[in-house]
Amino acid sequence: MLIEPKDKILNIIDKRGYIHLDEFIDLSLNKLELSYYKSENPLGKNGDFITAPEISQLYGEIIGIFIANYIKENHLKKFNLIELGPGKGTLMKDVIRVLSTVFENRIYYDIHFVEINKNYQNNLRELFNDCSIHLSVDTLPNKNSIVLANEFFDAFPIIQAQKIDNKLYETIIRKDTGKLIFDKKEIRKEFEELFNLDRLSSNQIIEKSPTASVLFETIVNYLLKNKGMMLIMDYGYTSDQNISTLQSIKDNKKTNFLDSVGKQDLTSYVNFNELLKILDKNKIKNKLIQTQREFLIINGINYRADALIKKNKEKENEILNQVSRLIDIDKMGTLFKFLQFSCNR
Repeated sequence: MLIEPKDKILNIIDKRGYIHLDEFIDLSLNKLELSYYKSENPLGKNGDFITAPEISQLYGEIIGIFIANYIKENHLKKFNLIELGPGKGTLMKDVIRVLSTVFENRIYYDIHFVEINKNYQNNLRELFNDCSIHLSVDTLPNKNSIVLANEFFDAFPIIQAQKIDNKLYETIIRKDTGKLIFDKKEIRKEFEELFNLDRLSSNQIIEKSPTASVLFETIVNYLLKNKGMMLIMDYGYTSDQNISTLQSIKDNKKTNFLDSVGKQDLTSYVNFNELLKILDKNKIKNKLIQTQREFLIINGINYRADALIKKNKEKENEILNQVSRLIDIDKMGTLFKFLQFSCNR
């Protein structure tokens, strides 16, 4: 019998008295067959949230142009084109359209998706006839590869630590008069070394995702072995936030994080410092982090928008509004970051 995430979580709380934040996120989103990302249909106007590829085709096209330039510079003829958490496949569709226009039939690539949602798996097979779908990065085949991850790392379970009275505490969830509430507990021994107590100021909050770091390092090692490049697009930060970045969304509206357990999207800002540390540890020098605004403007979104408007004059306001949403400072422009790195030595 399939278990609902809420029932599993309440069972743990009833037995133990609490559940750790990372366990709560993992059970809500990924771990069970009925967890949110495995069973729901969250993307798009009729779903719970809209990602950048759904806002405008220009987003995927600019990424496609960036990839096309990378392919030319590195004289690639055969490679894997991989996307982590592709959802409906909107981004890949736009990227492939650009690659087909630029290269016609002069390059050969295999499309691979890492996707755990059964609904999306079926959609992807219909959209991309010869694609391969994986439940984990561990089964990706060895070949020079280009890896994309759009709003992928923000959904990993996190440990949220805080320094209180010179001790480290982590966020837990327990019940109080029948309602789920946040609380604190001394951090588990195995996670103490993730956080440098002496360098934290009193009451400072730090968020890290050990599972995201492990997966990212796996991909880095995969690319070091096979050569290639990765582009990560996500909302996050490079300087410590000192606040909780937890957020939840249902029906395209922000919600209470502890409501609708297993039935809503749970995310946190990506700690890009942790990813950069892994690149440094592996001596990867060819890396760059930019805001979404910088990446899209440098790679020509305004020129592409002008060309699109000339062909579709009646859609000028719609196109300009889409671009504004993607690059304006008070919208997605600076909160979202693009991290690119390559391993071609």
